[in-house]
Amino acid sequence: MSNHELPYLNICKQLIEKRLRWTSSDQWKQRDYFNLIGLIEDKSGIRLSLTTIKRIWKPNYSGTPHPSTLEALTLFLGYQSWLDFKTHHETADARMTFASKKMSGSKKNQILILLLLLLMAGSFGIMQLKTNNASEDLSKAITPTADVRFSYKNSTSIGVPNTVVFNYDLSGIEADSFFIQQSWNKFKRDKINKKDTTLTSIYYYPGVHQAKLIANNTVLKKTTIRINTAGWVSAARYGMMDNIPVYIGQDHTSEPGHLHVSRDQLLSNQVELRPDLVVSYYYVNEFKRLNPNAFTFETRMKSDSILNITCPKMGLMILGEKDVYAVSLTTPGCVGDLALKLGNDVIKGKNNDISRFGVDIYEWQVLNLRIEDLRVSASLNDKLVYAQPIVEDIGPIIGIHLYFGGTGLIDYVKLGHSEQKEWIYAEGF
Repeated sequence: MSNHELPYLNICKQLIEKRLRWTSSDQWKQRDYFNLIGLIEDKSGIRLSLTTIKRIWKPNYSGTPHPSTLEALTLFLGYQSWLDFKTHHETADARMTFASKKMSGSKKNQILILLLLLLMAGSFGIMQLKTNNASEDLSKAITPTADVRFSYKNSTSIGVPNTVVFNYDLSGIEADSFFIQQSWNKFKRDKINKKDTTLTSIYYYPGVHQAKLIANNTVLKKTTIRINTAGWVSAARYGMMDNIPVYIGQDHTSEPGHLHVSRDQLLSNQVELRPDLVVSYYYVNEFKRLNPNAFTFETRMKSDSILNITCPKMGLMILGEKDVYAVSLTTPGCVGDLALKLGNDVIKGKNNDISRFGVDIYEWQVLNLRIEDLRVSASLNDKLVYAQPIVEDIGPIIGIHLYFGGTGLIDYVKLGHSEQKEWIYAEGF
């Protein structure tokens, strides 16, 4: 972050503290930081690490937060993005905050500098208004068209990381800027030149990714990227927003009869045992015989207790070509932090009673997810804990993702037809 942006971050922190109405931030304890992390996640859907939030709130902080961190802070305050926040505070406020650190000399000189800054702010505002109007007019003129070419090919048919080669033709489109976005995550966006026709992008996670070709803020075309795995892939990362994981390797069955990454394996791969550590297991392949509106998935899993995590989680995602089914478990006192994603629907524990997903995750739990006739049912240890209708299924099933906050063990997975009770994929490790 360049120094001239620091005033905006300082304003952002001041507004957050004002909204919280807590004691002064220099008196915050670790539990206060954890509370703030939870509140920010509720509003933004982004979970920041304890290390990140404490570092930002240090006196005289002058570092470079990740774009997703800035996004989370401003979403908590109700803004659409960091850029939106800056636009709303593009006044003498931010400029004076920066200038006050640089001004020295007599009060007369400070007043002259302040007046100059105010004049600059006014001039910038007029220029920005003209620029914004021009961009908005140009954006309105852009419409998705079948004439735009957008395609891709994988560098390798299977495995991660995987370089995807995009081909595009923007010769018929007029816009200020063009981008290719890897997936739903708008931070994974590369600026492209209209005169070029090729861009390569590395995908580090298996599954389905919806890539977008964008002109200004208009999505011109979408294409579905698929990254398959050769069997099960184990990956460790710090938080769900970490872009580049550490692959643990294929010798991860350290517990006989279980899919498991041990503490020693993590340390030997230079993975720190931090509270925001997430260990994931992916299996992405063809399930051509599976009906996406009539299937059952079942697994038996439990977490390890190698980390002192206040609200530990473990869960599963069934990956479809259009969307996902995601269910997570935690300890009974932490269910307010949970969220279910059932296709288009997101059910948050903040304003829904999903307390039955609170269990002792350090003991074996049998988790069953059943989809039939546009209805999702979840069971734990053969007891129904949640059910609701859905508008549409998530499309053809292409993969499984199981994850733990910290580490955990998977005893088996089964995937098959609901009506026939036939397992078309079963793995006992």
